[in-house]
Amino acid sequence: MATQIDAAAAYFAADDIVLVDVGGDALTDGADPGLRSPLADQLALAACVLVGRPARLVVTGAGLDGEIPAEIVLQRLEGLAAHRLAPIDGEGVALIRHVFGWHPSEASGMLAAAADGRRGRVEVRDAGDHVELTGRTAEVFAVDAVRAAAVTPATLLGRTTSLSEAEAVIRDVTGVSEIRYESTKANQMRDRTAHQPSAADLAAVDAHASAARKRGADFISARRLAELIGASSLDAYARLSSLLSAQRPDRFEPSLYRV
Repeated sequence: MATQIDAAAAYFAADDIVLVDVGGDALTDGADPGLRSPLADQLALAACVLVGRPARLVVTGAGLDGEIPAEIVLQRLEGLAAHRLAPIDGEGVALIRHVFGWHPSEASGMLAAAADGRRGRVEVRDAGDHVELTGRTAEVFAVDAVRAAAVTPATLLGRTTSLSEAEAVIRDVTGVSEIRYESTKANQMRDRTAHQPSAADLAAVDAHASAARKRGADFISARRLAELIGASSLDAYARLSSLLSAQRPDRFEPSLYRV
């Protein structure tokens, strides 16, 4: 990974490397109880440090992964003396907001919604956890990548030479096997045919929204809605977005459904 990043930086004559993390899970200490997907973040951070070029970890959308609470992410950024950058705003995301009508990137979609002024509790995919969109969600922080890596499991990955070796290190430190989790989920979905949403699914959407509201949510993510009704492919997800845009325009916007 470090070799590839260095080659890309050289090709584009980049002065430095910026690794962007939406949610802040890259700052895990390895013992966070809600941690579910530490491997990719830690590999990316370790690789950027190994390149040897100036590198920054930029964190925004604190807590949007639903793994490390926002307040913990912000505390760790403060402890690292992170530099606060200009926040993301509605103007900054206006040109790309439509992308989330077909791309089911949940944390990034919620970040765009927060930048556009949305506030409240969102029920998100998998376990149906709740995350908060607040006035601080769209804040952006930068910290030296070397300093960040030194206080995270990334510091242990510099000498690993294979994905399986890196996964074993992260599993030993965190108790989490991201590859096993993703493989199990993929196997469960392998033989399922993606459901193509139609107007007949609106009643189910309304029922899921009502249930989410009773659980204290203000919104349900479009990604979670898609999973609940079985729209598990990109085209099915895009079809659901189009359906809700046409039939529930007062409640739906790319990435969020108001319950």
